[in-house]
Amino acid sequence: MIHILPACDRPVRKLSLILFALILFLGALPLAAQDQGGLSTRNPLDEIKEELKQELSDAKVPFTVEQERSIALVLEESRRASEELFGTVMDFRNGPPRGEDLDRARAGIQWMNDDFSKRVRMVLTMVQLVAWDMHLAAIAERRSAKSGDGTAGTREQVQQIRVNNNPFTTESQYFGTGSGNGSYGFSNGGGISTEIFQRGGTGAFHGTYEFRLKDASLNARNAFSPTRPSYQQRNFNVNTNGPLIRNRLTISAGASQTDQENVGTIAAQTAQGPFVLGFTVPTVSRNFGISGTYQIEKKQSLQFSFNNGTNRSDNQGMGGFSLPERAYSTSGGSRSLQLRHVWFKSDHTVQDITYNYSINHSRSTPVSSAPAIDVIAAFSSGGNPDVNAESRTTQSIRPLWIYTGRRWTVRTGGQFYYTRPVQTTESNFIGTFQFSDLNSFLLGQPITYRITRGDPRVRIRHIEESAFLQNDYRFSDRLTFFFGVRAESQNDLTDHTNIDPRIGIAFAIGKSTVVRAGAGTFHLRLDNWVVREVLRLDGTRQYEIVINNPSYPDPFQFGDVTVVPPASRRVWADRLEAPYSLNYSFVVERSLPRNLFVSLSYDYSRGLHLFRSRDLNAPFPGTPPDANGRIPRPDPSQGNVWQLESTGLTKWDALKASMRQRFSIFSVNATYTFQMNIGDASWNGPFATSSNNYDLLEDWASVPRHQFDINVNSRLPLGLFLTTAYQIRNGSPYSITTGKDDNGDGIVNDRPPGVPRLTEMGPKYRTVNLNISKAVQIRKSANGTGPNLNVFANMTNALNTTNFGTPSGVLTSPFFGKSTFANNPREIEVGARFQF
Repeated sequence: MIHILPACDRPVRKLSLILFALILFLGALPLAAQDQGGLSTRNPLDEIKEELKQELSDAKVPFTVEQERSIALVLEESRRASEELFGTVMDFRNGPPRGEDLDRARAGIQWMNDDFSKRVRMVLTMVQLVAWDMHLAAIAERRSAKSGDGTAGTREQVQQIRVNNNPFTTESQYFGTGSGNGSYGFSNGGGISTEIFQRGGTGAFHGTYEFRLKDASLNARNAFSPTRPSYQQRNFNVNTNGPLIRNRLTISAGASQTDQENVGTIAAQTAQGPFVLGFTVPTVSRNFGISGTYQIEKKQSLQFSFNNGTNRSDNQGMGGFSLPERAYSTSGGSRSLQLRHVWFKSDHTVQDITYNYSINHSRSTPVSSAPAIDVIAAFSSGGNPDVNAESRTTQSIRPLWIYTGRRWTVRTGGQFYYTRPVQTTESNFIGTFQFSDLNSFLLGQPITYRITRGDPRVRIRHIEESAFLQNDYRFSDRLTFFFGVRAESQNDLTDHTNIDPRIGIAFAIGKSTVVRAGAGTFHLRLDNWVVREVLRLDGTRQYEIVINNPSYPDPFQFGDVTVVPPASRRVWADRLEAPYSLNYSFVVERSLPRNLFVSLSYDYSRGLHLFRSRDLNAPFPGTPPDANGRIPRPDPSQGNVWQLESTGLTKWDALKASMRQRFSIFSVNATYTFQMNIGDASWNGPFATSSNNYDLLEDWASVPRHQFDINVNSRLPLGLFLTTAYQIRNGSPYSITTGKDDNGDGIVNDRPPGVPRLTEMGPKYRTVNLNISKAVQIRKSANGTGPNLNVFANMTNALNTTNFGTPSGVLTSPFFGKSTFANNPREIEVGARFQF
């Protein structure tokens, strides 16, 4: 009998809840604010705004309500970048902020404060300007007197901070995803970005040397593993950076190595009975990189980086229903070079040109060459069907020109991308038998046999080109318009030119509320791996042989009759269009007193012309079986004819509410997201197959998703730092299937009559993650940022909640309606980090 749930008595669980409540209580203790590298706990832009109001009030020329409304949009446009920099100060996951990160934050915040001071001048009267300039001069004098590390942590370290709050900018190809605070579009949209350009040869020398360790003795046992496999994970990271040539060259060099043994579980039902096993997946990865900035002259810099990495992993392919003999090993490596020339030609014009070059290679090797056996939702044995080797050389160049005027900002440029992958794929060259259930396996009655034959080597040339024009027009101090157009093209599609118009607005309502909205189209690529797969199985290079109801173990013999198998192949649709999404986003953001920030957003996206595959030679619905029990195809001389076409449709709506509050010693972030995913099988990828190739709407499905996240960063007594994260979400959807090829199309994804796709929902997911660290300051410098040693412990799934996986929906499976795996139990990672 398979062990499903580990023993957990009620007192232990109650104790865990008490400890968790105690941790949260400690995190909220109203202690006095501690030193944070010279930065307070308020957003710096809010601070300088209040500083401006106070200074003008003291000078008897007070800031008016109308002036405050006029700078609301200026503040909110810089708030995201300021929050990212300030987040370094309030993020205690790695202990207190130190080293390069803190210098970068301090320098960036000073630069943004100075930028704000320049922009706010447009709304000040002459008398107010005199008072404000006198105040700024006094601040500059105090900075100069305090400066003990040259340019380290000062605005002189930063040449420019480039902020883009428009996810609908035509500068980027793709739209965003639903992560971070705010809406899908406005939290992580393609255009949302903050870039800091540092001057070469500035700052101070910093170093970070870190060791992390995970060990089985510290962790709980997986609910589906009868034992706790012995394993370790060791991470070494070293990095040193600083000005190699003062005011000319900054260098950063680092290396890392990770040795880990992730734990997996097998819970299968074989002909000999239940098979349960816990195992490890050993992985080794190494990386070395060097990067830097060379200041050519005052307004020109050359950024460069080089990275080299290797990796190897064993015991891949095992787990779930897959037995150990299905394992394979992988190995690979990569080298990349980037050169970026940035020229601030004037106060209004910037030229930015980036060149990338990379070489990648990978290989997978099965441990067994025996024919694969797949008993649906029971077990998989035999050799892994895939043997792959790939190498790829890629180059790209991206020019960008920016003009910034008083009210008008124009960005224009494009990208040229070229890659030439060479792939050797022997996918299913050993053949796979598929059985509907254990009884059929015992009787030797598979439902299908598949094998691929032909030339395994495919080489293609993939080119992508794009150009864009983006305009940002400040209509008034409270209203900004964004509008532009982007053109996309690639060599693999006859649909060469795809035009994407996009628009957006940002409007300040009152003195602390901003409304943002946008709409636009975003074309997607026909990825080169899709092109390779279609070419590989085009019926000439490689072809797939599919036999329904074959003999076993020799699929080409059935009694004394020789079966002549038809070849299965992939073809292109006559007119294949580039897929695209039509997106809308709307968000309201409000800054409230006491460092409280809230937002509410709505997003809509509709995917059109998405890639999907349809079998042109599938048996017609309702066709009766022949005398041998097989359902004949329209063309009996052929097998599956998979046509890649652009006919898929998807849609999703998302509503997201978030809040963030910072106090003297801790910060809280909370987010709730509801989304509704709607669409056909194309959302599973370009080679997703339909259960009915003559009625694609049979696979139409609607899936609601809920997720709630809360994170608390806390500074505790005795130099302790604590981060607590809690997440809960509903389960993943799954379908009820018969476990048989009822319509004779060679694909076992048929559902019972009248049962829609994705009607069932798996168990919900809950987890609490903790990070606690202790910082020991070795030597305190004048600004409180001297070298320190930080010891820490990361605890994932701290309460050891058993989060069951998605159950099997296969009616013929012995596990129907049951989960056969669980997410990771409690795991603890300990480590130490020295920073200077």
